[in-house]
Amino acid sequence: MEITILLTSLIFFVIFCVLLVQDIYQKKFSKKTKWIFLLFSIVMYIALTIYGNIVGR
Repeated sequence: MEITILLTSLIFFVIFCVLLVQDIYQKKFSKKTKWIFLLFSIVMYIALTIYGNIVGR
């Protein structure tokens, strides 16, 4: 379960990096990148919270 969330956040991170590089080349930020960044932030927050709970045990 926790591994799935960490993998999902990793996939989001890779997609975000690719989009970010494209946006830097085009010298503008697309709406898509902002939404993916928002989703990525939420997923990372959840993943870190769960990871903290596992380590905390």
